[in-house]
Amino acid sequence: MSLKVAINITKGWPNPYIVEDSLHSAVALAQGDVVTINASRQWAKGATATGSAYIIMVDSTDPTTGRAALDPSYIQVPYGAIHGISLRNALEIEVSNYSLLLDDGITAANFKVGSVLSAPEGKIKIAEVGEIVIGTVVKVPYNLGGTNYLTFIPEDNKRIAPVLVNT
Repeated sequence: MSLKVAINITKGWPNPYIVEDSLHSAVALAQGDVVTINASRQWAKGATATGSAYIIMVDSTDPTTGRAALDPSYIQVPYGAIHGISLRNALEIEVSNYSLLLDDGITAANFKVGSVLSAPEGKIKIAEVGEIVIGTVVKVPYNLGGTNYLTFIPEDNKRIAPVLVNT
């Protein structure tokens, strides 16, 4: 894995049958953000009860997503939009873009194998009661090259977190 990225697919990629999409977004997105497709066919932050959840592979500042050129004499030629991979795919995903602290004081030490995850506002975190579950932790947070990573397997079955499993 490159230490310059916030997301890496560790199992199940590449795959010619993968469900993915490349769309624009009205809001800034970072690698590892969880999104859904809104009515305007753009990315919207957060996993919701409607629509399939995706994880962003290339953040919105990447030149391939069509951002404006910094030098006015240079004509930026975008060849794509912001790439996302569906959490319906059979994958194992390693991310550094996750929340370490919840409102009730749960920290990274509370991430355990089997912990369920959600992303109601786009950033992956431990699921709280009533939130849509987007995946399950398979490797607790670890440090690699000065960056902390968490590994999870996604699920996209719209399961609601019934109880906080890490208390």
